[in-house]
Amino acid sequence: MTCAATVLGVSPQPVMHPTTSTTRRRKRRQRTSLYLSAIVIALGLLAAAGGSWWAGREPSTAQAETPGQTEPFSLRGYATLRLPNFAWTAGPPDVCLGMGLYKDIRQDTPVVVTDQSGTTIATGVLGFGEPVRSTTDASKAAACKLPLHVSNIPADRQFYKIAIGDRKTVDYNQFDIRNELSIAID
Repeated sequence: MTCAATVLGVSPQPVMHPTTSTTRRRKRRQRTSLYLSAIVIALGLLAAAGGSWWAGREPSTAQAETPGQTEPFSLRGYATLRLPNFAWTAGPPDVCLGMGLYKDIRQDTPVVVTDQSGTTIATGVLGFGEPVRSTTDASKAAACKLPLHVSNIPADRQFYKIAIGDRKTVDYNQFDIRNELSIAID
């Protein structure tokens, strides 16, 4: 008995079954799709959570520091002196402090926060000065950064004024004061 396809002069086509490599590729694509779906879901959850764990803060802390909240907050940042207004010693540790007209700018210099009416609402002090090395000559310092930290600042004020030592005040609104500050002392 002859096959009808052979009689017509056409040889029968073999039935194609998926090869092992095709099956592997299909499974690999399915796994890749599954992994990508998991990543997209994880990123969606992160975005929904506000990314607070990514920023290194607990969600409750992030809420307490949001403007409009009544919880006190902390001020962090640096007061910066430029040459020739400071002296420094190569350490360890490297230390710097104000000199001349700026000799009052050093560790333990008071940092006073007042509200818009001038009432003192919180105080802190400057920390040890850290020289910022020159980018062109590492044996020289280009600036002196003194860390500042003030805790328990009431969150219900519209504007804040910061005074370092006997220097003039610098004004901040309720949103900007919550960022790390960099105050140039001139």
